[in-house]
Amino acid sequence: MTDVAVVKPDHLGDFVLSVPALRALQQKFGNYDLYAAPGNRFLLEHFLPEGPVLHPTKLAHLQKDGIGEGMPELIAQLKPYSLIVFLRDDGFCHEAASILGTRAVVPRSDNVTHETRIQQRVTEPLTGKYSRSSLMWPAAGSAPQWPSALRTVGISLSAGFFANKIPATTWMRLAQSLQSKLGIAIKLIGGPLEADELRMLARMLNLADSDVILGGAKLSDFHARVGECDVVVGADSGTLHLVSVCRPVLGVFTSSPWQRFSPFGASNRVLYSDVPCSPCIQFSKDAYNGCVIRECAALITAPDIEAALLASGPGAKPKLGRLLHFVCGPSHI
Repeated sequence: MTDVAVVKPDHLGDFVLSVPALRALQQKFGNYDLYAAPGNRFLLEHFLPEGPVLHPTKLAHLQKDGIGEGMPELIAQLKPYSLIVFLRDDGFCHEAASILGTRAVVPRSDNVTHETRIQQRVTEPLTGKYSRSSLMWPAAGSAPQWPSALRTVGISLSAGFFANKIPATTWMRLAQSLQSKLGIAIKLIGGPLEADELRMLARMLNLADSDVILGGAKLSDFHARVGECDVVVGADSGTLHLVSVCRPVLGVFTSSPWQRFSPFGASNRVLYSDVPCSPCIQFSKDAYNGCVIRECAALITAPDIEAALLASGPGAKPKLGRLLHFVCGPSHI
C-alpha cells in the first residue's frame, strides 16, 4: 500500500484542471491512492493510464441527492496514510485536514487566481517546481494554438450549472450567421444530457448526424471527433474543459468566476459579462441561489460571441455589448 493519498472528489471539469497537479504528484511519489468520484474513472484512465489507484469516493455534500460518504467514513479511510493531499478547497476538506493534522495539506483559493495555479501552490512544496503546460501536454509541451482562419467551428451546448447556460436560440443564431455569412461549417457538441437538444438544433440547422459529437466513456474517441473543429465555443462546463485538452476554445462565461475556472491554455479566449452580482451566489458556501433574472446570460448575444471568435487575438478589442469583456489566455494571466 502506498503511503500517499490524494483527494479530488469533484466532477469532470474540475478533474481536468487538476491534471498538472496529479501528474506532478505521480512523478514525485509514484502511484499514490486517488480518492475521486467514480464517474471520473475514464478521465483517470486517459490522463494517467498507468497511474494512481482509484478509490471511488462520493462525498455526500457534493451529491444532488445528498447521499454519499460523510466525514467519519472519509477520515477512517485516510488515517493510515502519512501524507494526504486535498485538491479541493471547501469547508468539508478543511475540516477533514484539521482532523488529520499536519500530514494533510489543502489549498486555499480565491476567485481571481486560476484553479491550476491554486493547486500548484499547494503541490509544489511537495513536488518541487513544475510547468502546468508541460504536464497538461507532455508530448507537445504547449497548448493547442488558435488558428489563423476558421473553417469549422464546434458549438458545445453543455453547462456546468443552470446559471451558466446559454440559450439554445443564441447558439442557433450564431451557427446560422457563421454558416451564411462566412461559410463556416458547424459541429454540435455535448454530453448525454444534451442529446435531445443537440438533435433539435441539428435539424434546425440542416446538419447531418455526423455533425453531432456526443461525448462517451472513451475520451480518445471524443477527442478524435472534436479534432475536426478548428475551435470550439461553449459555456463554462466539463465538456468545454475536456475539449480544451485537444482544441483551442472560446469560453462564454455568465455567472462563474472566469479568472479561476477558464479552460486551461494560453491560446484560449473568454467572453464574460461583468454584472454587479458576478461571480454568482451559486458559488457561495453559505447562501442559496434564488436568481430568476439571469441578466448575466441575457446580456450575451450571438453577435457578441461571433465578434469574440473572429477577433484577431491578444490586444484585440471586438465590438461588444454592454458589460461584456474579451480576454485572451486568461489561465496564464
